[in-house]
Amino acid sequence: MGTGITRSVLRTVGGKAGDWAADKIDNVLGPAGKSSSKVSRETGQEDEYNPETARIEETKRINESLREYTRSLEPVADKFERDCLNTCRENINLLVEDIKKINVQDYNGKKLNINISRLERKLQSVEKNVIGKIKNELSRKVSIDDSECLNILKMKKGQAKENAMKEFSNRVFSNSLVELSETIRETVNEQCSLITDQIEDRLEEITNSLQEISMQFDEIEQLKEKDAEVLEQKKCDLYFTLSICDMVLSELHQQPREKVTL
Repeated sequence: MGTGITRSVLRTVGGKAGDWAADKIDNVLGPAGKSSSKVSRETGQEDEYNPETARIEETKRINESLREYTRSLEPVADKFERDCLNTCRENINLLVEDIKKINVQDYNGKKLNINISRLERKLQSVEKNVIGKIKNELSRKVSIDDSECLNILKMKKGQAKENAMKEFSNRVFSNSLVELSETIRETVNEQCSLITDQIEDRLEEITNSLQEISMQFDEIEQLKEKDAEVLEQKKCDLYFTLSICDMVLSELHQQPREKVTL
């Protein structure tokens, strides 16, 4: 009984949201290539950057170029996040509906009563963590404050610098998509495992309860049998006593009465 329900729950979710996100990453990277080419080209045209000696205008120009890269990817990132969340929401809702069906079923007179409010709260938590995650990661990495990005900015201008920036910006964006899909996959699978554990624990409780009730019934039957034996013995003792009394009475009746002398 428990295995069947558990497998049903696993089939309902099974990390579909994360799988969906992974399948869509290549489609998202295509439009992002234009933004990467632009920031790489601009970076490649910049002279060696030294944060300690650079003029304020130079630092502002580089910062603006890097921020523009992040801003240009916001629409693509936002859509990817929304699509991931919608897929996650659909799978969580399917899981909730399955749990509701399981909760109304009767298992030898008992209900599982699995808590689904935690699932709904978890979905809200996921939404808060996912919204803006890609943009924040891009802003953090494609920045003068990031050591790898700064090392590229320190390079001499030219094709090598442009290529390094293009590889770096593409990798940062791709990694942010992968991390988001993994976060959703892990979240969904975690909830699936938690619910599965709840179901198995409740089924074990019900099984143990039924076993205890069965043992109590066995004890009652044993007591009935024991009482029946005691009752039968008392009947035998009573019958024996009655037979003795009958014998005595019979002998008394058979003995001649003595005459009474006045």
